[in-house]
Amino acid sequence: MEESNPSPDHHQSIETTESNPLSGELCARVFRSSPESITVSRVRDGVFIEVNESFERMSGYRREDVIGRSSFDLSLWSDTLEDRTRLAETLRTRGSVRDFPVAMRTKQGELGHYLMSAETLEYAGELCAVVITRDVTESERVQQELHASEERYRTLFDKASDAVFL
Repeated sequence: MEESNPSPDHHQSIETTESNPLSGELCARVFRSSPESITVSRVRDGVFIEVNESFERMSGYRREDVIGRSSFDLSLWSDTLEDRTRLAETLRTRGSVRDFPVAMRTKQGELGHYLMSAETLEYAGELCAVVITRDVTESERVQQELHASEERYRTLFDKASDAVFL
């Protein structure tokens, strides 16, 4: 996990102005079109304010079933809330986090592995977080299978009594 080194005022506020190229329609298009899950939620309680379509695909929840509910209500966090507590505390103190590893459950109860990157901002008088989540479940599975395969071949090689030529 990388933590960025924020400026003294590390909590940003949402401003929509014509002079700000990262406002309005551009942000909306980025939010909607991202292949990664993007959510906006309150830091204090995890209540979702907005989610994109990629979040819907990744989690199995529809937007209308999520907005106004917390990640706790949806049982998204795996068996422990330690990840959520550490993430929220880091966001409160540092204002951002990069590649924060978490385990979460989908609506169907499947456990997945994800990397979260987030920035805080003030929205409607509340400290909120914009969170981008990348699903790394498949790549972790492949890594585990590769490691297991290497172990099997290492064991075969170590136990072989005849010469082995590669």
